[in-house]
Amino acid sequence: MMTEGVRLSPSMEHYGCMVNLYGKAGMVNEAYEFISRKMEFQAGPTVWGALLYACYIHGNIDIGEIAAKHMFELEPDGEHNFELLMKIYRNLGRYEDVDRIKVAMMERGLDL
Repeated sequence: MMTEGVRLSPSMEHYGCMVNLYGKAGMVNEAYEFISRKMEFQAGPTVWGALLYACYIHGNIDIGEIAAKHMFELEPDGEHNFELLMKIYRNLGRYEDVDRIKVAMMERGLDL
């Protein structure tokens, strides 16, 4: 709607807010589709981080892994991204995956 009428160009923060709103409403799939199909430019850490957090809150591992992969590339030293993915795995009882992420963190020299 921003681009109709007044013709404002949405910023990364606008997209991040939309993903955050979708995520808080439990609409994780819609948030991912929004990133994949609606964004006019490459999503940044604000957007992928909002999606990763929504996946943690709602236990969506499939999209959570995608969001985490992007966050690991965008913020390779972002311990919180690894921790969120570990929490998703832990909540789903996927302890081997938790251990795998811990090893990845140690290999990057990050604190557990």
